[in-house]
Amino acid sequence: GVMQNYYMEHGTFSGEKNLMIQLTCIGALYNLLIGCGIVIGTLLNLYLSYRSILVIGILLISGGLLFSSFVPMAGPLFLTFGICCGIGTGLVYTIGYRLIPEWFFKYRSTAIGMFISTIPLGGMILPLIINKLNNELGHIWTYRIHCLIVFVTGLIGYPLIKENGFSKTKNNKKQEARRRIQDTFDIRLFKNVNFTLWIILSPIYTFSMYITSSFIPSYATYLGLSDVQGALGVTVLCASGVVGCVMNGFLGDRFGDLNIFIIFMTIAALTIFLIWVFAHTQTMLLVFCALHGFVYLSYFTTSSPILIYIVGIDNYPSALNFRALGACLSIFGPFLGSYLDSLHTNMEPYFYIKIVAGSGYALCALFALIIRVRTSLNIFTKM
Repeated sequence: GVMQNYYMEHGTFSGEKNLMIQLTCIGALYNLLIGCGIVIGTLLNLYLSYRSILVIGILLISGGLLFSSFVPMAGPLFLTFGICCGIGTGLVYTIGYRLIPEWFFKYRSTAIGMFISTIPLGGMILPLIINKLNNELGHIWTYRIHCLIVFVTGLIGYPLIKENGFSKTKNNKKQEARRRIQDTFDIRLFKNVNFTLWIILSPIYTFSMYITSSFIPSYATYLGLSDVQGALGVTVLCASGVVGCVMNGFLGDRFGDLNIFIIFMTIAALTIFLIWVFAHTQTMLLVFCALHGFVYLSYFTTSSPILIYIVGIDNYPSALNFRALGACLSIFGPFLGSYLDSLHTNMEPYFYIKIVAGSGYALCALFALIIRVRTSLNIFTKM
């Protein structure tokens, strides 16, 4: 988003037709291929170690950023940023999603919450760094410095990655089964109704989440706020998200991940219907960002523990693949929101965007509640 605004404001690719559409599609491709990268990472793990997957991921990301600094037009960014960085990011995410559940049991959700909190933390810090570099050095050196940061971070992380010895020994006994690619897409899991409901829930959640996070800056502009004020809303959303992810994980370990997910999704829907719909000032918008940011990343924190609870740790890699592929559909969320907003109606701008996002969160809470009731009617049961 920051680079897209820079390209548009400075006319970097002046003369190209439909530049805004091209840049939007590059961002959508990046988000789509993150999910695909998680699937690829799971397949590679049949033959490669997590450290090897990290090396491939870091090389793709840093290489994509480096070559993005040389492109003379927007078209090559589909390859350098959309494809290379998207798949590379997915590969890196795979390590966290796979290793953390193997190493942690009692405090699994808290550990995953800390891992997920790095997403809003990056969303809070990186735009400030990138804006500063763009203004002082230009976009070319911004890409190159970003490339260096990713590469150095990968070097630091490489020796810290360690596979769970117990899990590795256990898996070696089933080496032949693990090496069959079809085992990473075990459609028999869909015989489990709870698993099917959770996979259906995946694109609905990410659909709503991307709508919310994507339209806050433009909504701030609609209210007549400056770019700085709009960016402040995103910063508040991310800052609240950092705390929310860790707290979500802590509460999940204590009271059950599914129980907390239902509560957080209900709050997410209510913050949209009761606050964002009526947010016509900067103060109300910031209140919405603070409250919504605390709960809107709940799915990413609770999804892995819930999947393990539903299908078991042995089937978790296959379940993770289906979840990642389902989440890929979420890239159409912002496009649908833009389409609905462009319709000529008597409602104020962004009204339908808010309704679609809020309804999505409400559906997530409903689907999770169905899973909860199907599993146990005792509301005090930890799940």
